[in-house]
Amino acid sequence: MGVVVRRTGLSSHVIRAWERRYNAVHPHRTEGNHRLYSDEDIDRLMLLAKATDQGASIAGIAQLSLEELQNFVLPERKKPSSPPLSISVEEANEEQDVQAALTAIENMDPEGLNREMSGWLVRFGVLPVIEQLVPRLMTEIGNNWSSGKYRIYQEHMATQAVRNFLGGIFEEIAGRSEGPTVLTATPPGEMHEIGALLCAVAASIEGFRVLHLGADVPFPELIHAIHQQETAAVMISIVSSSHDSRLAQGLMSLRSMIMPETYIFIGGGSAGWYGEQVKDDKFEVIPSINGLRKRLKKIK
Repeated sequence: MGVVVRRTGLSSHVIRAWERRYNAVHPHRTEGNHRLYSDEDIDRLMLLAKATDQGASIAGIAQLSLEELQNFVLPERKKPSSPPLSISVEEANEEQDVQAALTAIENMDPEGLNREMSGWLVRFGVLPVIEQLVPRLMTEIGNNWSSGKYRIYQEHMATQAVRNFLGGIFEEIAGRSEGPTVLTATPPGEMHEIGALLCAVAASIEGFRVLHLGADVPFPELIHAIHQQETAAVMISIVSSSHDSRLAQGLMSLRSMIMPETYIFIGGGSAGWYGEQVKDDKFEVIPSINGLRKRLKKIK
């Protein structure tokens, strides 16, 4: 299972759900009832993951043959006009799915919120969850808190539930890669960890060995960790809207005190302003998780 998770980018939860609910694959079983996946099983799961990443409904494609799946995920494929084989997250499902999660938050129902997010994994796979649904959900949570619609306790409950959800995905995928090492963290004073966790999951999917340091990491500790781990890149999430000159100075110090070949990627709502303060071609503002994955592919 660990190999399949790493090679497909799917969580074990999703793989088991696709097997149980949709008969997408039929792995052999050992005498101890452990699953044994063939190369063809892995090929099927990789194609199903690509198809759902393109917006396909797993229920509509799970029974396609391997050849049919290969044809379906070709870049030049045309979607049938009627009846539609797939429904993209952007066109039909994102608003509804995020609203269901927000309703659970309003009702102070962390179990319901987790059920909604787990359902995203089953229907869409990991990539749409980390690139679209969770970022959209966190934006709505922030807006509702800023406008006074949510109380502080609702925002805290929701953030903790999302953190646990992403942490579970990260644990499923991380720790199995022998790729280059990257660090994820938030800088001193930044307590919002979700962006850094999204980066950690994305980098794990791309085959990097990820050390997630969490929130509010002092710059001296971050510098020490980078040197100790021979880090290829460090990914820093900055959500706080305040433009803190001391934080900017810390980022510039960080850039000057690590090896020139180590990249620094920053993301989050305030990343653009801080990016303007540091003039270095190895210091980059990455606007999205999809953009981060593309950048990581290039440096790997």
